[in-house]
Amino acid sequence: MRYKILLGVALASWMVSSYMIKQNEVTTARVEIPKLCSEIKTLKEELRGMQYAVDAIENPDRLLELAKQGEFSHLKFPQDCHIVKANETLLQTEETTKPARTPLIVGSIQ
Repeated sequence: MRYKILLGVALASWMVSSYMIKQNEVTTARVEIPKLCSEIKTLKEELRGMQYAVDAIENPDRLLELAKQGEFSHLKFPQDCHIVKANETLLQTEETTKPARTPLIVGSIQ
């Protein structure tokens, strides 16, 4: 009879301690969530700023202005007759039954 009571008390204390450990883990996660959300927000803002910078660099008007500068004066636009296109067969995946073909610009003839 004594062993049953001791076993019951030991089992109950083990259950309570494991419940407390789980609650501590949940509370720790709840504390970390706002920190992670603010970090995600900061990273998204940085990404937006970097995307704006990339868009400004790749702006066609800016690229044409750079082409007029002296250090890039040796670069010329290729004419359509000088561009050679080749079809490249992409790797076939399990999902597709036909290989996809896409034009690939190989180089220009001078």
